[in-house]
Amino acid sequence: MLNVPKFRSTITYDEISGFRITIPAKTHWVWVAPASIWLCFWAFADVTTGRALVTGLTKGEWGGCLFLLPWLTFWTAGGLLALLGVLWNVGGREIILINDQDFVVRRELGGFRRERGFALASIRNLRYWGHSSERKKLHAKVGELLG
Repeated sequence: MLNVPKFRSTITYDEISGFRITIPAKTHWVWVAPASIWLCFWAFADVTTGRALVTGLTKGEWGGCLFLLPWLTFWTAGGLLALLGVLWNVGGREIILINDQDFVVRRELGGFRRERGFALASIRNLRYWGHSSERKKLHAKVGELLG
């Protein structure tokens, strides 16, 4: 029986759109699990501090608010970045599109995406620097497709 290795990524080719390589983000559970728990505490602290800030402003207590407003701003930004990291690890993916004229790298998370495109004619000396086992699998799969 033929032992075929499993790939996380998929490579497709058609004559109209060219190559499409879809690579799901690797889920680092050692980071995702604690970050998810921390985000629960973060949300509680964010809501509690927001209430304290609003209550302090309505009562005219400006001293505490001068500290809470910048703290809440940075606390919220940090928590949103952590949330983005967890979501990317669980559901993000990179898509590489190569056709006759363009080389496009797209990052997608849910309905959001960010895309960078390059003219294929201007690309020189392109390299992929991933883990060596991933490189070997990718080279083997591309070699099979190009035959």
